[in-house]
Amino acid sequence: DKYATTIKATWNTVLETLAWDDIGHAIYTNLFEIEPSLEGMFTHDRRVMGSRWLDKFSSLILECDNPPAIHESLEMIA
Repeated sequence: DKYATTIKATWNTVLETLAWDDIGHAIYTNLFEIEPSLEGMFTHDRRVMGSRWLDKFSSLILECDNPPAIHESLEMIA
């Protein structure tokens, strides 16, 4: 809770600096470079998968000052 403002401001800076699609694509590109064996588990385009990942990550950032909401969100994807 005490870091929520900093976390949100940092995320906003990232969003102002980089395009949404580029962030998502970079996440999966780096993941598969680090662990190529995981690539077969994902059948969609990296930009599509990245966008979905970013949607959830962004919602967690927006809720970072509300731990119960984060917990609920994480339970929904687990």
